[in-house]
Amino acid sequence: MSIPLFRAFSAAGAPLAGGLLYTYAANSTTPKATYTDYALSIPNTNPVVLDSTGSAVVRLATGGYKLVLTDASAVQQWTIDYVFDNTPLSQSQIATVLIPQTSNEALANSGAGVTPVNYQYPEGCVDRYGTNTSPGTTDMTPAIRDAVSVCQISGGVVTFLQAIYLVTGTISITGPASMDGGASAVNYSGSGSAGGAILYAPTLNAAILSYGAGSRFVKLSNIIIQGSVIGGTTSQDGILIGTGVGSGAHGIRMTNVAVFNAGRYGINVVNSVSGDYRSLYISGCGTDGILINNSGGGAVGANRWYNINVTTSGSADIDINNTGGGIDSWYGVTVENGTYGFVFESGVTDQKVYGLHSEGHATQSVWFKSGSNRNLVWAETVGSSEPLPANAGGAQNAVMGTLVSGGSVVATGKPTSVQRVSTTTLTNVNGAGLSAMATGSTPTTGEGLLALTQAITPSCPGSVLTVRAEGMASAHFGGTSGTLFAALFQGSTCIGARSWPSVATDVPYMVKIEADVAAGSIGTAETFTLRIGSSAGGDTVTFGGAAAGNLYGGTINTGQLTIEEYAPSSG
Repeated sequence: MSIPLFRAFSAAGAPLAGGLLYTYAANSTTPKATYTDYALSIPNTNPVVLDSTGSAVVRLATGGYKLVLTDASAVQQWTIDYVFDNTPLSQSQIATVLIPQTSNEALANSGAGVTPVNYQYPEGCVDRYGTNTSPGTTDMTPAIRDAVSVCQISGGVVTFLQAIYLVTGTISITGPASMDGGASAVNYSGSGSAGGAILYAPTLNAAILSYGAGSRFVKLSNIIIQGSVIGGTTSQDGILIGTGVGSGAHGIRMTNVAVFNAGRYGINVVNSVSGDYRSLYISGCGTDGILINNSGGGAVGANRWYNINVTTSGSADIDINNTGGGIDSWYGVTVENGTYGFVFESGVTDQKVYGLHSEGHATQSVWFKSGSNRNLVWAETVGSSEPLPANAGGAQNAVMGTLVSGGSVVATGKPTSVQRVSTTTLTNVNGAGLSAMATGSTPTTGEGLLALTQAITPSCPGSVLTVRAEGMASAHFGGTSGTLFAALFQGSTCIGARSWPSVATDVPYMVKIEADVAAGSIGTAETFTLRIGSSAGGDTVTFGGAAAGNLYGGTINTGQLTIEEYAPSSG
């Protein structure tokens, strides 16, 4: 305050005789002294009592003040915050006035609020909420979590400075918060960030960055995730997308991201639909570079992966374990120097990979495991010493293109289809008073409801039949819930079955069962059937929707039983 004489007036313009001036630290209710002398050695009373002219000598110390003025009867006249002496203001002091605590910061952390530490940075910047004193050594987990909490209020972007940020606990995103590390180009050597941020977790034995329910259609871009494969991090994932049933992280947009040395998986996808993943580099992870795994019941499908480079993984560079029927597509993929290149697990179907380069693998370049089928890989090139693709799965798995292995050129192609037959139901099929299904260890044709039937007469010696049944099924249990069964038969032999325990009565579930079987004698028809049943005798079972009068009554869905014959040289 350049003139130390403070004077106040009432609303009527009269001197505020006996008025009271309360002085606090800026943006708080903490009393802060003012002084009567230039040396700031003689403090005023607090409140300062104004004389008969409404005046008092008030000298301010350094740092901001909040001033509250009342009349002699303690009726408040006004409040002014962020008042300073005439010492030149620092960047932080100016920012405290220009960028005070925002409304989102006040609402963050479930209403508890977030108080900025460094006001010179804008809302959402991690360094606004904590000081990264020694980058890579100072724990910045609380500051990053505060930034995420603030940005989840209204869909903001968490930002970083050009630095390494030590992370000691999982950063969980459960709302509409995006994240941008600021790198114009990720440094694939892992030694720097090319102008962006590194999240560094050398000891964390859990996911470094996790996306759960509510984190839909958010972005992650221009950042490096750095883990550690050295001791005690066998459960560490660089990025975990979705955390199980009901917590899907759908519509994720990930661009220009690198993950190094995660103790387990570089990217672990357990629940993601309609994601867009571009320009990713994954290196040196303990188990798999990228794992697509919905075995816990999550939904995975309709994701697109572009320009993906995965190298030096402890097991598979890319491992697809999506058994729920969802289809992802991959465009421009390089896998190098892992034990396995691209792996399709049992039950995985219909995945498409366009433009694969594979080299330096110890065991397999592309591996279709037993129980996988209809997965198609267009190979661009395979390294000169690379093992050839291996198919232990269905006849419709295929690698197409011209491969080089051990100096030899090997042309590959698609399986040859011989014939296809299919039956479709467009109406509900209902059965009441049925025998319980799977009363023994394996369902039989005497149990449950006959839902679909189809026959084929093989026409090619030694051919393979791919049989696929799908549709909607429900049961009206005697109680509120029970177990729903579906079983696929070749004649009287069960060749595939599924069950859904503890499902609600009358709620339809998606049935999808597929099996490959060897064709029988040429000219002799083979019949395949799908049967639906429940865990108790007497229940009502419906295929193609739900019975009228029940929940979802009148719902009609198409069900199909399809048989395809393939020449024996396929696969």
